[in-house]
Amino acid sequence: MTIQKFRKMDLIFLTVVAIISDLLLAIFGLIGIRLFLSIAYPLIVISYIRWNKHGIILNLVIVLLHIIIFGLINQVGWPIAILHSIAIIGFSFIIFMISMTKQNEKQVGLLTYLWIYSSGFLSVFLLEWVLFNFFGYELNLIGHAFNHSINFLFGFFIILITSRQKDILINMNHFFINKEKEVNK
Repeated sequence: MTIQKFRKMDLIFLTVVAIISDLLLAIFGLIGIRLFLSIAYPLIVISYIRWNKHGIILNLVIVLLHIIIFGLINQVGWPIAILHSIAIIGFSFIIFMISMTKQNEKQVGLLTYLWIYSSGFLSVFLLEWVLFNFFGYELNLIGHAFNHSINFLFGFFIILITSRQKDILINMNHFFINKEKEVNK
């Protein structure tokens, strides 16, 4: 199997998990919590760590999914759905963060993973707040922070779980290149 085929399969798997989980959470909630929770955020980070710039695929699919979720299912209005979804593109900032860590050639540790996730999440939070206020949808910073802090903590627990798996948080291109070198020796 080539790296490209494995990448496609891996990104499809991560995308399907993100879509199904976010749809189920949007429709049914979680243990009576009506606040929108998303599993997609840590999965976006995983896709960027594993495939670097190719993680944008999952990022863009989640943008489109959240337009549908907020526009149709949660019925908050299309302008708000679009602004929220545009803010999710803030996770593409993670590509830069990963290259700055110099850990894109080996397994990413828990602290680096948390730093990358926190930076990406903070960029989404700030971008959403700026966009909403710029377009005239006054968004209380304290309330906005509370809503996002619950989502952040939800993702944080997912991060703790995924960080325990040693082969999840690695640059897959580098991994396959090293495996090929080992086989050719």
